[in-house]
Amino acid sequence: ISVPLTNGVVDVTGNQFTINPEVAGELCYDVTIINDFGCEYTQTICTNVDPQIVLNQPRSFEGCADENGDFTFDFTPLYSDLSDNQFLVFSIYETEANANEAINALATTQTQNITDGIVTYWVRAYNVNSGCFRVVSFTAQAFDCLLNLVYLPDLSICQGQLNSFNLAQYTPVVYFNDLDHTVAYY
Repeated sequence: ISVPLTNGVVDVTGNQFTINPEVAGELCYDVTIINDFGCEYTQTICTNVDPQIVLNQPRSFEGCADENGDFTFDFTPLYSDLSDNQFLVFSIYETEANANEAINALATTQTQNITDGIVTYWVRAYNVNSGCFRVVSFTAQAFDCLLNLVYLPDLSICQGQLNSFNLAQYTPVVYFNDLDHTVAYY
């Protein structure tokens, strides 16, 4: 066959041609076939190209792990972050290949341990009207947020004397001089 390399035609091999259209809508191609006797036949083949699924940038998820180092993420808010298109159905996958094939979808809640580090997940947005889909990745990470504090001794005052406490001197002691924390006294 022969097909002009227009309207997104990227390859013609044997009796097949491959298209990668840049625009949505109906695209038509004039396909010419020459048989064994040299007779030429031309036919117009049309296909409808649905618009690409547009998604917003997905958020990254972070959470403070419990005493066992685990945190359970709920990825449900991700769906409304990506799109408010009512015709899109979302599902989450562990690998990009699974997302592209729509196999082994995960639950929207996933438990991670701090030893897992940053985990990449894949979300598939499927348009129920067109059958088109798009796959994007996002990350999640459980952090060790436990704060090991130095417990201070009880402070004592003497009756009948003017007493004052300067708690600021204890501030660096309480959190091991970790400048990423703020200490407040109540």
